[in-house]
Amino acid sequence: MSSKSTERIGGGGLPVLVEGEWSKQKFELVHRYATAFNRAIKAKFENRAYIDLFSGTGLVGIKDSAEEVAGCAFRAMDAVPAFNHFRFCEIDPRYRAALEARALKRTPKLFAQCKFFEGDCNLVVDQIIASLPKPGHNNNFSNFFAYKMEDKNVL
Repeated sequence: MSSKSTERIGGGGLPVLVEGEWSKQKFELVHRYATAFNRAIKAKFENRAYIDLFSGTGLVGIKDSAEEVAGCAFRAMDAVPAFNHFRFCEIDPRYRAALEARALKRTPKLFAQCKFFEGDCNLVVDQIIASLPKPGHNNNFSNFFAYKMEDKNVL
C-alpha cells in the first residue's frame, strides 16, 4: 500500500484499498507480465512462485467510484499458465485476513498453493523464502511496486 492509499469497506464487509483509475492499468500489466513469464519458463522450471511482499486486500476500490477490481495478487493468480506457488505478505492484519478470505472464495483451486504471512516483509522474507519448495528447478516472480525495501532483501 502506498502512503497515498486510503481504504473503505468493500464487498463482503471486508476492507479494500482505494487507488486512482491508473491502478487498473498497473494490474493489467502485472497480469500480462505474469502470463508471459510463465509461458516463457514453464518448460524449463518445475516450480514457479509468485511472491508479493505488499499484498493488500486482493481487491482495490477505484477512487471516486463504487468500482472494485482485482489487485496485483489476484491478477497474478489469473495468469495462464499459472504459477504453482503463491506467497503473500501484508503488514496489516486486517488486510491479510481480507486477502486470505477473498482468495479462498475467488480461487479455491489455487488456494492450497497459497501461503499468507503477516508482518513487516523485511522481517519475514526469510520465512517466505524457506516456505518455497527446495528440490528441482525454481524460479520466482516478485512484485515490489512502489515500496522501498532494505537492499539485502531484494530478490
